[in-house]
Amino acid sequence: MSKLSDPQLFFTTALSAGHTEALKAANIGFHFTPFISFDFVDAAEWEPLLNNSTDAWVFTSKRAIKATQSVINQLEKPAHVFAVGPKTAQKLHKLGLSATVPHTYNIAALSDFISTCNIGHVTHFCGNLRSDVLKKNLTENNIEVQDVEVYRTFHSPQQIKLNDFDGFVFMSPSAVESFFKKNTLTNEHTIFCIGPSTGKAMENFHIHHYQQPEESTFDSLVQTIHNYYS
Repeated sequence: MSKLSDPQLFFTTALSAGHTEALKAANIGFHFTPFISFDFVDAAEWEPLLNNSTDAWVFTSKRAIKATQSVINQLEKPAHVFAVGPKTAQKLHKLGLSATVPHTYNIAALSDFISTCNIGHVTHFCGNLRSDVLKKNLTENNIEVQDVEVYRTFHSPQQIKLNDFDGFVFMSPSAVESFFKKNTLTNEHTIFCIGPSTGKAMENFHIHHYQQPEESTFDSLVQTIHNYYS
């Protein structure tokens, strides 16, 4: 840990008003530059591909919910809906969908939980740069997975002055990949990854020393940063 009264953290993803309020409340200085951008796939492209006899819908990001919300209530709903965490489940609840959430908020835990259910087929609403963890784990447990791309992620790499910041925060594997296209970090830098998938992406660049919260939520991430510098 490193005692620092006013750490300056660089975030590689855009921060919402709620995010910035949480950081200010924790006395964490922040700067952010989005290293990824998104667009939504027109529902007319993916809706005809849906398997209407699927046993479950799976949402592993709030962005997938936003991409589907205009038509979700027109679709034939399955017996089960799963979400990777409580924030994602809350978004679904606002659309009238009750989602089951694993005890640990990450994709690996979600796939482990789904594997214990009596399910043969799931529809995963996702992006083009999705993690392969869900499909790999479920397929190994004889559960068929239909990946339905409802949004696309694009890298937006740019070079930054690393010495201007005390630490670097990554909230998705895509942001890690985009960042390293024009920047280089080492194990000497202070790095925070929001969850296991992001940490795994970091390790692909030979970075094995990073901080990771117990839960893959922004609140838990802020607490981890606060504790690190306290």
